[in-house]
Amino acid sequence: MENNKRTAIRESDIRLVGGRTGGDAIDDELLLMRLGAGNGVGEDDAFRLGYILIGLCRQGRASLRLDTEEKRLYPGDLFLGGWGSVVGALRTSGDFEAQCILLSQRFFNDIVVGLADLSQLYIYTADHPVVALTEREAWLFSTYWDIIRERTADTENPYRTQLVRTQLLALIYEIAGIRRRAAVARQPASRSEFIFRDFLRLLEQHFRRERAVDFYAAELCISPKHLAHAVRRVSHQTPSRWIDNYVVREARRLLRDTTMSVKEVALALHFPNQSFFGTYFKSHTGQSPSAYRREG
Repeated sequence: MENNKRTAIRESDIRLVGGRTGGDAIDDELLLMRLGAGNGVGEDDAFRLGYILIGLCRQGRASLRLDTEEKRLYPGDLFLGGWGSVVGALRTSGDFEAQCILLSQRFFNDIVVGLADLSQLYIYTADHPVVALTEREAWLFSTYWDIIRERTADTENPYRTQLVRTQLLALIYEIAGIRRRAAVARQPASRSEFIFRDFLRLLEQHFRRERAVDFYAAELCISPKHLAHAVRRVSHQTPSRWIDNYVVREARRLLRDTTMSVKEVALALHFPNQSFFGTYFKSHTGQSPSAYRREG
């Protein structure tokens, strides 16, 4: 009998998923797991992703609801779920299997420091969360997954996290290349997508100096409320969160890849002083700039 009950949306994080499905993990930042017919989401379950999900359907078939749309997965399909997306109504064939990577947003942002033009990739991914890979592309993803899983499981290696980040960055570049080729001829399809695209283009130009949502709304000739609605509709995140992500990502890049002092980084990002920058950075990363530099 079909169940038409409206179910509550649960919050999901990497720790909860790992406890339910097993897999190889780095703290609560990364999880690699095999998703099968017996360890997935029930048809009556619905949950909000507290992580970024990257997966490849290896065999069998599945259908699920991603936000408000039904999606179907077949062997060789790559699927991506962004932070804040709602997943539910998962139905699978008995032989379904997928290789999945779950990354916390902090871990993802740390990996993609310096990766150019994320905005167009994100816009295409938000509208096309499932894409069919070629046989070679599917083999490549699966190979990366195996390597990253082995690196993650090697807890005795003192450079485990660095090795995993390097391999994940290479995989993300591969995915970005696939998505970019698919998105070359595509234009945004909705008013919200146009606003989101233009917001990110402005953000890429001005985030080092401007961190106020009002500035970007004024540049787009819309109200801050209108901007927030459009950005949340496309990305499930607020404009403020996007601004913070860009600023923190650049701060990490400067601390990791340059010899600039913490004071010079603060000035480059137009913070009023080093102390204010340090407080901001720690509130978003859990570390002081100096501690982050030592660890990186």
